[in-house]
Amino acid sequence: ENIGITYYLLKNTKASLAVKSLLMIGSYTALRVGSFIDLKWQDYDETKSVLVISPEKMKNRRAVNSPLPYQAKQLLAEIKNVQMQFQGNRWRNDMYIFSEDGSKPVNSVSGRVHLQRTLKKNNLPKAVFHGFRSVAQILWTKKGFIESAINVQLDHSVIGGSAIIDRYMGQEAFMPERAEMVQYLANHIDEEVSSYQASLA
Repeated sequence: ENIGITYYLLKNTKASLAVKSLLMIGSYTALRVGSFIDLKWQDYDETKSVLVISPEKMKNRRAVNSPLPYQAKQLLAEIKNVQMQFQGNRWRNDMYIFSEDGSKPVNSVSGRVHLQRTLKKNNLPKAVFHGFRSVAQILWTKKGFIESAINVQLDHSVIGGSAIIDRYMGQEAFMPERAEMVQYLANHIDEEVSSYQASLA
């Protein structure tokens, strides 16, 4: 019930672009923050619109290509532009994505603290990164997306199923379904934000 105001505040936060993008892209994709916070530009396939995440970064040690909605791609383009302005000819694709200048990733604690402060300042219930994932799972399930695609995107263990996914489908398992899922989620967040903004008028 607080989706509209929560994301309105996050979208308009005074936090750094890197921190804001971390929070918003985490919301759009429902990834665990630890799996993508230290990704580098070489892990972003702009053509395919995916983040390429290695097994070492995933809790269940299963490599995943996470699709991105266009809203996330816009944020990434903004971050890249800022970094390139700062670095000039020194910018390289082995620099960190979620970073002000590409040299080191933002600290997850900074994102968590900013989130808590923003919510507390506006008298909203406490929330954590994991809450974004719970919201996503609820919305995707209600919309009728297939459970296997949801489990892959959330990196949930599937008894008897994970090995099959790994062997026969790989890190792009259920990619069309998951691409639709993250775009639906991002659009839903935008709609809730728009509704909240309209209520302020």
